[in-house]
Amino acid sequence: MNYYVLCKNRDKLFMDVKYKELADKAFVLQKSGRLDEAEKIYNLLLELKHDDVNILNLTGMLYISQKKYEQAVSVLSKAVVLKPIPYIISNLAKAYYMNNEPDKSIRLYKQLEKSGEFNDDVFYSMALAYKKSGDNESAKEYYIKAVKINPDNFSAVYNLASLYKTLGENALALETALKACKIKNNDEDVHS
Repeated sequence: MNYYVLCKNRDKLFMDVKYKELADKAFVLQKSGRLDEAEKIYNLLLELKHDDVNILNLTGMLYISQKKYEQAVSVLSKAVVLKPIPYIISNLAKAYYMNNEPDKSIRLYKQLEKSGEFNDDVFYSMALAYKKSGDNESAKEYYIKAVKINPDNFSAVYNLASLYKTLGENALALETALKACKIKNNDEDVHS
């Protein structure tokens, strides 16, 4: 191996180490709530490696927490195209929901459901998206699915009780509200 190749490999290794250090620093900043600082580092990292799926995903989640939903949709869409793995698809679905695009959110959640990649949170999120789109019957179906998987999912149980009330199914609303009270007995909204 000649000297040029050795230097080039050493430089690449150095850059990879620095890149990882910056990525780790941005992640710590994001977790500690220093979102603007984390965003600057993520943007720098994406200038260096525009196809880093992990950084695209983290940046998308950062944008969601900053309520920059269009930007979240943009970077998470790129991540899904590069690597359509369930947790990134779910994050993109959340970004669409937050960006007031529930139909796109539902399509992605349906994709996860068909692939068998679902849990109570996916069903709960689908229910929220259906509710936002005005389809209360489908929302009810997915709240019920979420509760069947995890009967202690307070948000799903509470929202199902609320939806039953909206739909005029008062006996089911009361029964479900009592279940929510058992999960979280100090919640004022449930008691009302």
